[in-house]
Amino acid sequence: MASETITPASSWINEFTYDPDTYTLVVRIAGKAHTHDGVPQSVWDELKNAGSPGQFYTRNIKGQF
Repeated sequence: MASETITPASSWINEFTYDPDTYTLVVRIAGKAHTHDGVPQSVWDELKNAGSPGQFYTRNIKGQF
């Protein structure tokens, strides 16, 4: 399956890219890439639908994967 990239409506996150084959999420903040391994598809789906992607990222991904 191909990677998917989204550009959220966020003041500090440039984009999210998720690879469902490796469960890898790359978050680009101010041009710097932050890689998170082992992110389940369900978390990616919630991130894509979050009202505040930055807040969801901080609470549910950053420091956990």
